[in-house]
Amino acid sequence: MKNSNQLQQQALKAVTAHLPIDIDGSNVIVEDGLSYTRSPIKAHDYATGLFSAFGGAVEYLGRMRGLPAQTLTVNRRLSGLSLNSLQLTFSNGRALGFDDYTTGPDNGIYRTRDNRFFGMIGLHPKLRDGITEYLGATSREGLRRAISQRDAQDLEDSFAQRRLPGGMVRTPQEWLDHPQGRACAEHPMVLVDQLSKGGSRRLGNATVRPLEGVRVVELANVVAGPTTGRALAEQGAEVIKLACVGGPVTIGIWLDANWGKRQFRMNIKGPAGQAKLRELLAGADVLLNSMSPGRLTELGLGPEALQQINPNLILADFSFAPKNSPWFDRKGFEQIAQSVSGIVSVNSQDRYMDDPTHISVLINDFCSAYNLATGIVSALAAREEQGGFWYVEHSLLRNATEAVRYVRPMNDEQYAPVSIADLRRWAIDQDTPNGVFTRLTPPVTFSHTPSKAWRPTGLPFGGVEGLSWQDKPIGSDDPLATPHYPSRIVAEGRLHDFVECYGIEDRGDGGGDVSFFSAGLAVLSRDQGLEAI
Repeated sequence: MKNSNQLQQQALKAVTAHLPIDIDGSNVIVEDGLSYTRSPIKAHDYATGLFSAFGGAVEYLGRMRGLPAQTLTVNRRLSGLSLNSLQLTFSNGRALGFDDYTTGPDNGIYRTRDNRFFGMIGLHPKLRDGITEYLGATSREGLRRAISQRDAQDLEDSFAQRRLPGGMVRTPQEWLDHPQGRACAEHPMVLVDQLSKGGSRRLGNATVRPLEGVRVVELANVVAGPTTGRALAEQGAEVIKLACVGGPVTIGIWLDANWGKRQFRMNIKGPAGQAKLRELLAGADVLLNSMSPGRLTELGLGPEALQQINPNLILADFSFAPKNSPWFDRKGFEQIAQSVSGIVSVNSQDRYMDDPTHISVLINDFCSAYNLATGIVSALAAREEQGGFWYVEHSLLRNATEAVRYVRPMNDEQYAPVSIADLRRWAIDQDTPNGVFTRLTPPVTFSHTPSKAWRPTGLPFGGVEGLSWQDKPIGSDDPLATPHYPSRIVAEGRLHDFVECYGIEDRGDGGGDVSFFSAGLAVLSRDQGLEAI
């Protein structure tokens, strides 16, 4: 990695250590840039190393398939911006609304009776209702009072029994002393394993894109799993996303994570849906799964059944905790992984808030997404040579256990808030049936095969008509064309609802705002003279 620092190199080595292919980063050029994430945890450096690993895997597979060797460029500042990409996405110049989205007081960190802290999040109505019903309160003050009457460990155990997302704030050492923390530390960063040999499916030579011809079935929701699918689509994969009928949708997250995909709503539990899903899997290369642990097996699609359907499939599982670990069946999100692993504890040292708070980027969701994508691409490369059925696995907690190791004094560098200048440099526009969408360019720049998403983002309102693999995927008639362009919306000053800031932060007072302007960041931003556009 040219021009890289020790932390960036450490991150690349961590994610590639157990892969079946060799990625050394020698073809990566790192561009330096200021961080906006004011934290002892160096999220920008961590992400730079992980994105470099993903680019290295994509380049490796492309070279295997006859494409030219490539140089990769990864910018440190863009890497950090990419960890909040959902808040830098605009439709016709207007923010998608996630900055105004409030999950309520059920999202936050509260002080417990034993003078510890407990974090929870009710992202979807079912989870919110479960939390408020169990605690017997709906207001911020009511929840604060209810939690202050319970010990942190008791709350964590009770939430787990009710399959609600919550966890006590631990230090990194407390996490490593915990059975789940030890299990995470001992688990490969990304597990890639060949479960069986044989089969004849291979990708063969590519003409333009490293992942052209790769077929992915995505059964994933929220941030990390769908972002993995987006990363694969941007390199040429055909991704079919199947959304459950009646499943929860958070609009801002959805529109950010689902570029490049064909999206359908389908009842995969019913006989017709089951038959269609099996038909798709028979012709697929990858099944990307982030459903609750055990759901695939309940559908009759465990690893053994999948091998019968497609002996050359790559099953990629994403979960809250590593497979076969003590917490494998628990529900959890970004915020809970930060709380239990030590990220919240380290991030809150020498801060401007009295109570602990999360780091101001989604360090687990987005980093985990690219870690899993790196594993999938490396499995595709290994399958080209060895054939067989492959299993790839990663989790939020495994990423969190690694991320908390990338620590330096918070004040050892200068910080610059996210600004309109960042969007002038890195925002791209893309025309869609719903107008012009503005978003960040992907974090890795390839010298010969630019990243792009031919299919615009959108919501899966349609049924299953036309649900089959395409002989000529969109964009194949003119593979050298690019559907996006440098943002004219930004250049012409037509962007609205943008706030200069130091990131997004879930408040340590149980306030519940997932927002650029949380309490502490608002004070900090005013002190720095930052304004909204």
